[in-house]
Amino acid sequence: MAQSDERHIAQGDERSLCADRLRSLDTQGERRRKAAGRVRIDDHFEAKFYQVRRQRACLTADCNAPSGPELGEMPRGMERYGNAVQRHKQLVAAEALGSPGCEQEDGDIGRIDHFGTFGGEPLAAHQECLSKMTGLASSPLDILDFLVASADDGRENVLVTLVGIAGTSPRALGAQMAVASDGDYLGSFSGGCIEAAVAREALEVLARGSPRLVRFGAGSPYIDIRLPCGGGIDLLFTPNPDPAAMAEILVRLNARKPASLLLTANGLFIEASNGPTGWRGEEFMVTYTPPLRILVFGQGEELTAMAQLAQAFGARTEAYSPSVRDIGILRARDIKAEILEFRTARPSICSDPWSAIVFLFHDRDWEEALIPWALALPKFYIGALGSRRSHAARRTMLVTAGARPDAIESLRSPIGLVPSTRDPSTLAASILAELVQEFAADAALPLVWNELADQPHRSA
Repeated sequence: MAQSDERHIAQGDERSLCADRLRSLDTQGERRRKAAGRVRIDDHFEAKFYQVRRQRACLTADCNAPSGPELGEMPRGMERYGNAVQRHKQLVAAEALGSPGCEQEDGDIGRIDHFGTFGGEPLAAHQECLSKMTGLASSPLDILDFLVASADDGRENVLVTLVGIAGTSPRALGAQMAVASDGDYLGSFSGGCIEAAVAREALEVLARGSPRLVRFGAGSPYIDIRLPCGGGIDLLFTPNPDPAAMAEILVRLNARKPASLLLTANGLFIEASNGPTGWRGEEFMVTYTPPLRILVFGQGEELTAMAQLAQAFGARTEAYSPSVRDIGILRARDIKAEILEFRTARPSICSDPWSAIVFLFHDRDWEEALIPWALALPKFYIGALGSRRSHAARRTMLVTAGARPDAIESLRSPIGLVPSTRDPSTLAASILAELVQEFAADAALPLVWNELADQPHRSA
């Protein structure tokens, strides 16, 4: 009992220390907001802000963290404090998104639900939005679809685009985020450090109705917002982008064609020609490429594990197998799967320069019929399961089948980044990692489409 009492007393002292730190951070933050000309949060909301932070600190703070960081150093300070301070700032910032300028009626304060709301909307609505994402995280297609859907729902929105990087950045040039007028958003530019601030800025841009270029991180007038990497990013806010243009981009991407948008001071426009993402004089071009597609041939757990992991990652996944059982397993998980009825039957598939073809057969008879055919299809990657010894025999087979030497050289084996894997799950992760690496590294991918290949190739 004595040890228990001592522990409770120690925890009480730690909570008091955390509360003192949070109070100090609030005071520092207010001074910096005034110095930077930031919109002042009204007194009632500020009181609620401190109350919530204090309650959260007593529940979840890591009170053993070092003391005394300046608010300008908060990204690294957040790492030391654990999740408490960062989570509290995000919760209250999300509440501030309820209206431009952070103005709230006194009567609204009592109705704030810190656990059940997100950006002024029920948390269930945000979870529904997340459930519609195509992969583990938001993709460019998800963000464009978010803009179209919010416009259809009668909500105004803002497209935010990363157009400049000073130093390092967690996201690449052209990364985007969408913010709706109710404060909900999709996409990110960091690991959670600036998204709430970006959403708040977007609502201010929406109220003014004109595009704005804002620096966050190093060199920004917002000295209380920093990126953990120490760099700076320039974000272009485009209010109410044309939903018809967004829908047209989606149509092209779903047709497996690249598409480009030009972001200008007067809004955005569809660009007829495609090129690398970047500045074109006074205009910024964002080029979207079709998402990764993986065509998997094989049977057994190697096939089902690979197809399921690829689908979870967000790749457009198609599986082909002679096993009825495999097909049933994958179809039950909403994965496109087709039966290979006999060896000489070639499935009707749609392939393009953004497609990868993977063979996971242990039976070489299926490879003899399918690999020579697949080598002639457009793709950025083709590989087959097996050792170096089995691949030597496979190459001999392809020579005999009359495959071109350059096509034979393009066939990879062994496949995957992890050598000599012995279980299906590790093999699937190893192969997917290699495919994603190749897909991301091919900087020329947006440029390989040409007028001669206006439509994706469909095999007979």
